[in-house]
Amino acid sequence: MSGVIAVMRTRCPPWVIRSLARAASLTILLVALASCGTASAPTSFELASGVRGQVADIQFLSGSEGWMSVLKQPSGHLLIQLFKSTNGGALWTLALSSPADGLPGAGWFHFFSRQQGVVVGSGLNQVLETSDGGLNWVKLTVPPPVMGPATVSFLNLSQAWALSIGAGAMGSEEAVVYHTSTGAAGWKAIARTPSFTATSQPAAGTLPVYGDKNGIYFRSDTTGWVTGAQAVEGYPWLYMSTDGGRTWKYQSLPLPKAWSQSEIMTYNPIFTSPTEGILPVADNSALYICRTTDGGATWGPPVQVLPTAVSNNQHLSSFIDPESWVFLSSRDGFAVFHNAIWITADGGQLWQRHSLTSGMWEIVHLSSIGG
Repeated sequence: MSGVIAVMRTRCPPWVIRSLARAASLTILLVALASCGTASAPTSFELASGVRGQVADIQFLSGSEGWMSVLKQPSGHLLIQLFKSTNGGALWTLALSSPADGLPGAGWFHFFSRQQGVVVGSGLNQVLETSDGGLNWVKLTVPPPVMGPATVSFLNLSQAWALSIGAGAMGSEEAVVYHTSTGAAGWKAIARTPSFTATSQPAAGTLPVYGDKNGIYFRSDTTGWVTGAQAVEGYPWLYMSTDGGRTWKYQSLPLPKAWSQSEIMTYNPIFTSPTEGILPVADNSALYICRTTDGGATWGPPVQVLPTAVSNNQHLSSFIDPESWVFLSSRDGFAVFHNAIWITADGGQLWQRHSLTSGMWEIVHLSSIGG
């Protein structure tokens, strides 16, 4: 089954709805999460099965089997729970709960098959792995230390990279790049920025300390990017590695002269094949994409995605959040924006709004089936 999962919330009494709608010749599976609502937009949910909390992520391996992480914060302590559905989201059962299973904090999870999955805690030193579809979880021993919260890019169950952010001040952040080729327990630091107190010139290929880093992404075992922004007008913050993350080189973009007076932010690229991909880029007021047909070795000029009038910073960040962009091919993509599903059939340049729900619904997450 080819399609997209849309997680939604409503102010109606708690219930669960699953419906199928046709758009762009692809199937969109809508899983509605009802809130115990108030007049304002809710931030927590309750399913018929008693699931409560803030939906953090969702992944469907097929049209029926899916996983969902839910964050709870009782007494100020952030906990993560992992739920499994075998009927397309109509019913969810608890598969993992913390801290009883050793994983407090805002976790991240991914399943590579129906049997193999991993949950990474708020620090890389907290990792659980399953090889039997979530029936049993093994807590892996990870060598310390890890600087702080990390973003993770898994190529497969064995191969992954993580960007761990440390101290930051005035548009700069210390960071460490970790890599594993032996699963989630084998993290090793392979690159790091200079410290704030460093006085010597950094070696060639060093990831710079300046810039606010927002993500890391690898499309192969050698080629990846770290993205972010810095308070320098006309300078897109984009660094590329071609040796598996050990060394990094600044990658320029063919930006128009008008951008010389804009602060520019880059976001994780999205690849739909080994050669074709898009790179979301934002200036002070609008969202753009740069395309590649050579695997990211070069990027084309930015093409505006949304009219400036509707692209303020708040909406912009939610629209270009990688969790909100789902591409099923180089042309067909989906996004959540302005309480609607937006669909593109030309690879992200033109988006059409589809109001698949009434005004009482709010879409909060998208995920591709199988991804």
